[in-house]
Amino acid sequence: MRERGGDYGESVFYGCSSDFTVCYTAGSTGFTTPTWYGYPAAVCEETTSSTTSVPPPTTTSILSDSGYTFAAAWGSPTTGNGQFNYPYDVAVDSSGNVYVADTYNQQIQKFSSANTYVTQWGSPVSGNGQFNTPFAVAADTSGNVYVADSGNNRIQKFSSTGTYITQWGSLGSDNGQFINPFGIAVDTSGNVYVADTDNQRIQKFTPVVTITTTTTASPRPPSCFPAGTQILMADTSQKPIEEIQAGDMVMGYDGKQNVPVEVLELESPVRDHILTGCCPNPTQRSVKL
Repeated sequence: MRERGGDYGESVFYGCSSDFTVCYTAGSTGFTTPTWYGYPAAVCEETTSSTTSVPPPTTTSILSDSGYTFAAAWGSPTTGNGQFNYPYDVAVDSSGNVYVADTYNQQIQKFSSANTYVTQWGSPVSGNGQFNTPFAVAADTSGNVYVADSGNNRIQKFSSTGTYITQWGSLGSDNGQFINPFGIAVDTSGNVYVADTDNQRIQKFTPVVTITTTTTASPRPPSCFPAGTQILMADTSQKPIEEIQAGDMVMGYDGKQNVPVEVLELESPVRDHILTGCCPNPTQRSVKL
């Protein structure tokens, strides 16, 4: 597996091994080991090894489009459905839907696999679901869409239909902060990688589980979690499921928003013994809210 990135200021291509121990730069003079990043503007994950994308450092190579045939094009200026104003990035989900970061129109546009306009969302400038020059977009295996909201120095997450889910980030150089994030990618485990451009770095974020609840008059069934699952607490801290106790306040989801929910009961397997009403796997723990 290789990680690949574009350098906005230097107009070059970086290729690295998955552990980032070996990196090469493709530029006009061939491939060398890079010693610094200029302005990393994009990042993506390549799930299969490729010897043509990142040749050895002693090889000079020119990437070629000879293996591809033109298939389609769509779009025109300016602000209508299916029109663009500086479309800077594009992503495709597992169903073939196409998402375009329509940067200067401050929106994301969605198209079907047949290039038919489906929907759009976003407006200026800094509220939930609003954008200030969204420069990058990515989609995960569940169809969720992630937007590098560059001018607002944050990442926003949406459903495949454009419903706002959550956001993180602010202006700065601490962990979890950004200065003009220009690129974003999501791997098959849901980890999010951000090209934090003006901080000259890449940041990786792992997903945090929020316990899901439903509003009903009848008792709710327990939720099952594997060992090591990180649970989001009401005070925004995180705890592994093994440390959750009855009476703890965790963040639950009531269908509209995250809300504090009290843990009523817990059951944990003892060695290979599975307690009544617990999860079918002895490595899991059940939580009733």
